[in-house]
Amino acid sequence: LERDCPALRATWEKATTARVLPPLGGAGSRGDDSLALGSPEVQEGFARVLRLLREADKSGDWPASSEGRQKVISAEGSAPQGGTFSVGAMPPPLLPPKGNVLFPELT
Repeated sequence: LERDCPALRATWEKATTARVLPPLGGAGSRGDDSLALGSPEVQEGFARVLRLLREADKSGDWPASSEGRQKVISAEGSAPQGGTFSVGAMPPPLLPPKGNVLFPELT
């Protein structure tokens, strides 16, 4: 992490100092349970997702951002740098994000 993403590392360390995630909510959550950020469960999950994102990056399949999303995430006049994608579950009748097909292990 320190080598790949200093800002993410700093955020992780700050959150780890707090030692607890806010209560989880929404469909499929654990209700009002909290997880310690330093717990093996959280560290293993974080490491797995980071590994999968690195594999997605190396695969060459990482998609470019849509024109609309690019307008939101780019500074005015700057050239696009990289791309974005979404993964996850959508309620019917919405279709799942295209990222689910590209990177099923991230869903």
